[in-house]
Amino acid sequence: MASSGQRIHIPTLDAKFVRERNPDGHWLIERFNDNISLLNKVADSLPRALPWRIRTVEQLKAEAAPLFDNDRHLDAYKLAWQDLLEQVQAFGMLSALRLTELVSSAVWAIRRNDPLCAAIVARASLETSASYAWFQSRMRPGIEDVIGKLTEGIMVDFGPLEAEILKTLWASRLEDAETFYNPTNIVTIVDHITKKFPDQEDVGPCYRLLCEVAHPNMLGRSLFLSEQDGRAIISRARGPSAKVIERACLLALSWAAGTLPRSLNPMQETCVRLMVDLKHHASSLSPSGKFEWRSVPMASLTELKAQIDARPDGSAIGLPYDAYADLFPPGEPDHYAREAALNFAKANGCTIDYKPDASIVLFVKPKKPS
Repeated sequence: MASSGQRIHIPTLDAKFVRERNPDGHWLIERFNDNISLLNKVADSLPRALPWRIRTVEQLKAEAAPLFDNDRHLDAYKLAWQDLLEQVQAFGMLSALRLTELVSSAVWAIRRNDPLCAAIVARASLETSASYAWFQSRMRPGIEDVIGKLTEGIMVDFGPLEAEILKTLWASRLEDAETFYNPTNIVTIVDHITKKFPDQEDVGPCYRLLCEVAHPNMLGRSLFLSEQDGRAIISRARGPSAKVIERACLLALSWAAGTLPRSLNPMQETCVRLMVDLKHHASSLSPSGKFEWRSVPMASLTELKAQIDARPDGSAIGLPYDAYADLFPPGEPDHYAREAALNFAKANGCTIDYKPDASIVLFVKPKKPS
């Protein structure tokens, strides 16, 4: 067992064991050991320690104020972007470290014939990768759009991106957490990935099976239920459901171990390219030069929030069902989608009015009492 500070190397599983739990030749299970190796490469590439300066909003404003006072708007712009990109980098490393330990624990549980523990940890592994993949798919296009804009004399409003990383990095459902930081329901994220991305259709059913094991339901208890001479036997001997659960573990762990590296590497590379771009142009352009301030569209809740903030009280924003489904998958009339939409509306001072006859969902900003 690695002590804290040491690198973790996730072991692979015996190829025969994997084949026996993959009678239908599922491609994700076939790639189990390859994806474990891919995650190991990411773990090996992580720095042993990453200094991270955590700034509050007030601290960032205080640091930027002298730059604005001296008409060094470009330097203030670069500082704000640097702070945001450092948060993105921190979230990536925290996610990678968490996933590495989770997958390692789950694989060791499988190796010691402990499918119950493996299933619970495999579920957390899938959630960790899904959360980061979802974040990356919403964040990276917005950052990509910023690269090269300074050469066009454009400064980009990073408010929507900042809201996205703050809500994701500091997500919490603890009682004392602000509503803004309540995370998107993980079931919503998994369902979105299952329905929107190709070849991921088995991730959702696999996740739900692991949830059944993690919860005090019969599937988790059935591990200890076998049959002998036509009679049901309760014992610590593994029952027939063990292989079903182990198969789900292999699929979930393979998907998680393969998905995070394929999301993390492009995200980090994009952040580095933007930082290089900002440094290059910040040194070659006049710090007090005139720039156009522009918002780059972002197909996410942060864009919707920005639109809501810009609307006067008493007005409403209407989302057609297809746009609503993209932001709150799987869309109407799903209960989880409605829960996510309602939480978002409350956090932004809105109410929701469903218009099924017009296939539109309204986010209404109530008039403030005079």
